[in-house]
Amino acid sequence: MNKKMADKIISIAVPMAIRERFDYLCKNNVPTPRPGTRIRVPFGKNYLIGIVLGKHTNTKIPIGKLKYISSTIDNKPVISKDLLDILKWCSEYYHHPIGDVIKHALPSHIRRGGKAEIVPKIGWKITNLGKKSIHKIKKNAHKQIETLNACMHNNIVTSEIIKDNNLTNASINALYKKNYITKEIILDEIKHNLNKINRPNLTSDQKKVIKSIISTKENYKAFLLKGVTGSGKTEVYLRLIEEEIKNDRQSLLLVPEIGLTPQLVSRLKDRFGKVLSIMHSGLTEKERYNSWLDSYLSKSKVIVGTRSAIFAPLPKLGLIIVDEEHDQSYKQQDGFRYSARDIAIYRAKTTNTKVLLASATPSFESLHNSNIGKYSLLNMPKRVGKAGKPKIKVIDQNKHASNNIISTPLILAIKKHINNKNQVLLFLNRRGYAPVLFCKECKKTEGCTRCDSNMTIHKKNQLVICHHCGEYKKLSITCNYCKSNRVSLGSGTQRVVEDLSLIFPETQITRLDKDSTSKKGSLVKILETIESGYSQIIVGTQMLTKGHDFPNLTMVGILNTDQGILGTDFRSSEKLAQTLIQVAGRAGRRSTPGEVLIQTHFPNHPLISSLISDNYESFEKESLIARQNSNWPPYSHIITLRAKSVNKRKLFIFLKTVATLSKMKKLKVNILGPAPAIIEKKFNKFHAQLLFQSKNRKLLHMLVREVVLEIGKLRKNSQIYWNLDVDPIEL
Repeated sequence: MNKKMADKIISIAVPMAIRERFDYLCKNNVPTPRPGTRIRVPFGKNYLIGIVLGKHTNTKIPIGKLKYISSTIDNKPVISKDLLDILKWCSEYYHHPIGDVIKHALPSHIRRGGKAEIVPKIGWKITNLGKKSIHKIKKNAHKQIETLNACMHNNIVTSEIIKDNNLTNASINALYKKNYITKEIILDEIKHNLNKINRPNLTSDQKKVIKSIISTKENYKAFLLKGVTGSGKTEVYLRLIEEEIKNDRQSLLLVPEIGLTPQLVSRLKDRFGKVLSIMHSGLTEKERYNSWLDSYLSKSKVIVGTRSAIFAPLPKLGLIIVDEEHDQSYKQQDGFRYSARDIAIYRAKTTNTKVLLASATPSFESLHNSNIGKYSLLNMPKRVGKAGKPKIKVIDQNKHASNNIISTPLILAIKKHINNKNQVLLFLNRRGYAPVLFCKECKKTEGCTRCDSNMTIHKKNQLVICHHCGEYKKLSITCNYCKSNRVSLGSGTQRVVEDLSLIFPETQITRLDKDSTSKKGSLVKILETIESGYSQIIVGTQMLTKGHDFPNLTMVGILNTDQGILGTDFRSSEKLAQTLIQVAGRAGRRSTPGEVLIQTHFPNHPLISSLISDNYESFEKESLIARQNSNWPPYSHIITLRAKSVNKRKLFIFLKTVATLSKMKKLKVNILGPAPAIIEKKFNKFHAQLLFQSKNRKLLHMLVREVVLEIGKLRKNSQIYWNLDVDPIEL
């Protein structure tokens, strides 16, 4: 016991969803592993790889029961002190286990104990003996002759040359044993030179924005760039990144979805070439590791990625850019529910770095932060080129007949634009053929047996599918209840394409949604047919709002505006506004003026009126006033406790107990609920929630920390599954 008392106590996190941190001993005569270092530790009957969080002088565990660490893996921490502090903050702020948070910052190769260093590339070089001995090789040893010839004609034979010439390891080994060739380590030369390409001339707005950011003398500063679609925000990003490269600093560019922005990625590759790394969930394990390693070793100067890239190792970080900062995909919706945009702000602040949030339609939270001086607001109100802003017209569906969901004025407008050899985009945020299979006789719909929702018709596959749990059935017109014939109600993208094909039989129509792009490479092929002008009518969902630039697109039709107008969430009008403006921004991106037609039964809605009068700013101001009056974010803070169970009664008993315990704390926090979720039953489980709301963020988190401890005492029967969502984007 006395011997153990002299040893050092090390706190570690293991890569599991366990809230506790674990203490181990490190022998006094062994160097103390630094925070962020990987160590191997005994854990139960197994051994795990953990991350050192810090050194302590005391522990809650009796010193005699503590185990010793088995070994230290790293000489240098794989997580820097700055990044480790950010991960600890994330664990505290989002009330999530630190080990699971750290998992998001490391590729699986590193989590398994793999080396955090570059494995030298090996090449092969011919020796003087080899040059003299090619005639000595047996004539039937064809591969050895080919390999030696390759070495004769190349200074070093690389793995690429071996692959391209179908050379074999056996022939290489045979020649190496004869001393005809020798191994050479290939040094990977790091070039920070920018690719020489023609850069577009900057507009006066672009120049002002770039100058404002570059000339700031503060180490940390947050900027909010409000630039209309087509104003040239991307070129601003590229010029700012170039400045960071010149100063040997790294830049992180966050985008909503890599797969949906191939044009942006292409521009980045053209501009930055070898110093660019890409990080997103679609990479292979090896690709992810290589991108992480290049960033960790500062080989990459530009890192572009989706939300998880916010945890990239960036030892020379100089700039963070969040493109389309309003986009909901920056918020993780399961497991570790973090906001990459909000962490970007925190990371910039703690590392004394500049951060730029950019959007044509900034989130109301970001607008509020610029109003109160937290962010510096920059504007780019004009489009690049001669087209200007598109003209917006409203089609009152109360007055006009329609072919299913497509009104007569919209059909006439489509005809005009395609006759002029231009392209038309029709936006409908509903995939599939139709949302409802309905029986007129017994008034029943085809519902999901596992969820409280209707199943969507997918006519192409002859299936009805639940978009919540994935359950599917064979499509049948016969009613399950009364055996009458059923009809499809409503429209999805598949049905719109079918209807358009009858109206415009000679026109090429393309569908762009989750179903049509499910196969690998399908998105790129679809975008190529659109960009080439071959497809004249494009029908799509939310995917169409993600930064695409279609030069020949002159008209946008928005089909189901009312779905957003009738939303029940307090963010519904904000989300609708962002979607409408982002989709409308696709029209007229070059010299030809654009036209936007919005179908709605509510032509006098404030949002529609503000769009027509080109006065979206007034809608933003009025909406923020309404938020303030109703005490919704950004004028209060929210944490949602969501729970689910197969037993509805136990679910509500659990949430009511938590609500009662929370109210007993007597803090200035509103506790709303419990209330059933909008879709109460999903995956055969009942869903409900509690809402914690307060103007005081500190008190709110203090209460929730205490609630988590109380829940730990309650969950002994374990039929309840729960999670916390801090700053939820939807209720």
